[in-house]
Amino acid sequence: MSTTADLVLTPAKAIRLSDMMLSLLDELHEATERDVMDDIARARLAAIYGAALVEIGSSVSDPLLDELSTLMTPIVDGASSLDEVRVAMAQLSGWILGLLVATTEGLIAMCIPTPPEERANEHGEPT
Repeated sequence: MSTTADLVLTPAKAIRLSDMMLSLLDELHEATERDVMDDIARARLAAIYGAALVEIGSSVSDPLLDELSTLMTPIVDGASSLDEVRVAMAQLSGWILGLLVATTEGLIAMCIPTPPEERANEHGEPT
């Protein structure tokens, strides 16, 4: 059985991508509050989103890649509205953060020894 830690092939890369997406989301929120996002910037954000999807795809196992492909916004490109780009980036960022939290929890669980009474219960032995 695979652990969550086995499903993330390059955790450091996933962390960097997560940080990048969060920074871009912050910038996107600030820009839209100032109403200064032009078509070129929106197209650039859409391109970054596409590149991030490719990079994340190379950082996770096939089962996680399948999950990601079913959850992500199908088309984000230069013609997408600012709100569409923002929602897609927030969705991707949230998925990556959830993945990192699950990976961290899985690693912690692997490092903490199972108490003897729980090991006995796993094998159907009475406590």
